[in-house]
Amino acid sequence: MVYDANLIGGVLGNKYDISILDEVDSTSTLVRESLKNSSDPSKNFLCVANNQIAGRGRQGRSFVCSSGKGIYVSFSIDINSSFEEVVSLTTFAAVCVVDSIRRLTGKNVGIKWINDIYLDGRKICGILTECISEAGFLKKAIIGIGINLYPFDVEEELSNIVGFLEPTEDIRNELLIDFVTDITEFSRGSSSNNELIRKAEDYSIVLGKKILFNINGISYSGLAKSINSDGSLVVDCDGKNEVLRKLAMKSKNDLKKQIKALVMCAICLAMLVLSAWVTIPFAIPFTLQTMALTLIIAVLGGELASCVVICYFTMGIIGLPVFAGFGNGIATLVGPTGGYLIGFLLWALLFIVIDRVFKI
Repeated sequence: MVYDANLIGGVLGNKYDISILDEVDSTSTLVRESLKNSSDPSKNFLCVANNQIAGRGRQGRSFVCSSGKGIYVSFSIDINSSFEEVVSLTTFAAVCVVDSIRRLTGKNVGIKWINDIYLDGRKICGILTECISEAGFLKKAIIGIGINLYPFDVEEELSNIVGFLEPTEDIRNELLIDFVTDITEFSRGSSSNNELIRKAEDYSIVLGKKILFNINGISYSGLAKSINSDGSLVVDCDGKNEVLRKLAMKSKNDLKKQIKALVMCAICLAMLVLSAWVTIPFAIPFTLQTMALTLIIAVLGGELASCVVICYFTMGIIGLPVFAGFGNGIATLVGPTGGYLIGFLLWALLFIVIDRVFKI
């Protein structure tokens, strides 16, 4: 156990019911369950672990962890505000974490609005805030914070994204106590919003830069201008200000992933078309499409593979000779061999179900 229970309990024990664990599925889940099962609505909980195996980020994304290599903590705080009046806890939690890291390490970390902390162009910390409401009012919030302290192996596609704080000495106990105390004091109204907003702007790594974001599924670009008193981001889009209150930005790495996915889909679509033109002579002749589709599902997964199959159908329906024997048209889909083609789509959709049920 790398955490000092006596030190942490001595400072935070009067504010939180503290759990220090070696491993847990998710610290946020444990805190949420503790709140649900508690008979005392005034009690708050804090859970910190050496490792969590099912950590979550925003929008359901997984959070990469490694045993003993970081700080993985979640804690609840009291809030008594309406949805309209509450400031962005995530923004101010990020400010508190940056303050603590700078104080204890001297490293120039910054905030990528709204919930990521970066060092030298790489993400070292993620913050997730979940609110618990009652009758339209926020009663409590659970703040989950994960900080990469020391290097560990990550997937190749994350190697240029994930960074590590690498302090010269093990400061996890002091760092944990410092930012939890600051966030707790802020939730009690002990800090000035104006001062925290000023710091949020000072620490921002996106202000003054062109960003990409989406609203209701439509992509936009603009210049990040300022941060409002509620923590929202003001973006200048060709002279018109857009106010972002939720994480909606796309990083260059996100765009690279999307371009890569599009290229892979195009290649797989071409493979599906070409395989339809190759017939294997047998007692009952067959094409290579079954094998091709199996490979496509394995490479792309069920969702993208389904999109490829739908694109394939569309090409054939509008008249392109993409079906077996250079066929085309709706007649092929409703003809004797149409069942095989429809089966391709059902196969890909079935894989989506299997993937979600068994998480393969």
